[in-house]
Amino acid sequence: MNKARQNTYFFYAILLTSSIAIGYMLRDVLPTIILGGTFAIFTYPLYKTVLGRVGERYRLASLLTAALILIIVVLPLVFIGNTLLKEIVNFRQNILPGINLELDSIQTLIASINELLQKIPGISYQLTTDNLANFIQDLAQPASSFLVGALVNIGASSAAIVLNIVVFVVTVVSIYPNAIILRKKISALSPLPENINEIYFSRIVAMTMSMIKGTFLIALVQTIIGSGLLLITRTDYILTLAILMFVLGVIPYIGTSFVLLPIGAWFLIQGSYINAAILLLGQIIVVGSVDNILRPLLVDKRATLHPALMFFSVLGGVRALGPFGIIYGPVIMIIFITSLQIYRRFYRHQD
Repeated sequence: MNKARQNTYFFYAILLTSSIAIGYMLRDVLPTIILGGTFAIFTYPLYKTVLGRVGERYRLASLLTAALILIIVVLPLVFIGNTLLKEIVNFRQNILPGINLELDSIQTLIASINELLQKIPGISYQLTTDNLANFIQDLAQPASSFLVGALVNIGASSAAIVLNIVVFVVTVVSIYPNAIILRKKISALSPLPENINEIYFSRIVAMTMSMIKGTFLIALVQTIIGSGLLLITRTDYILTLAILMFVLGVIPYIGTSFVLLPIGAWFLIQGSYINAAILLLGQIIVVGSVDNILRPLLVDKRATLHPALMFFSVLGGVRALGPFGIIYGPVIMIIFITSLQIYRRFYRHQD
């Protein structure tokens, strides 16, 4: 082996070892760093606006923009977390122990189910109100316990939260004034041609922006409308249900219908037909049309993924990477799809 090849291998060994060491050192804050980078990309137009207002003072503009983001995001999250904890604790203490299934409409429904079960050969099971109440309690108790525990753990780990906020701010403040230079340096390190680098950059940025605008904003609008419908029908625990609607609204094929339709059906069983009509028709006609109206306006065509691929990427991302996988999963998927398209266009016919 000649000297030049030895030097090359030794260099790559150092590079690989140091990269692994850096990844290991930053493993606890790496998701926050990536989240900060994502927010920096999304809020870069806001930074440019602030920069113009403060006379091209880059550091001041970065700090002001980061502070504005924290005020808009962190303070509402603190209020929501506190209110959510109170609602869940109240639900566990006051609602679950006393579920009332003695309404005539529910009794009629149970009788109809039992009549249907009797017609099935080999089945002697009969549903009772006690069975149904126990089932609902068994289903809701673990979920409420998990949410209470998660919120308490978040409150207990205040030091880690402060650290993540600091990391987030440092990341955002560092990226804002260096975004263009950083992109050029990454492109210079890539062995790929400049046109292919540009395809990757544009698709990744487009997917990141589309995930925030086309997914989170649509889910937010649907949640606001759905919460308004719940408010009109005087449904309890609106904040808890609103958060649930937002989380489900991010996931393709699921959405707010998994919250509003069951509640509407419950009103229907109870005989509250007006409230049932408000929720059921509101979900089908109003909330359901938000996606069809806003998505073409907000989602970049370069970042379009088939709904099935979006579903799999979000589900797989959350399963593998936690909550941040909602963003990472689709970005990884768009990189994979882009790579297939680049191969088909540029490399398939090469020898």
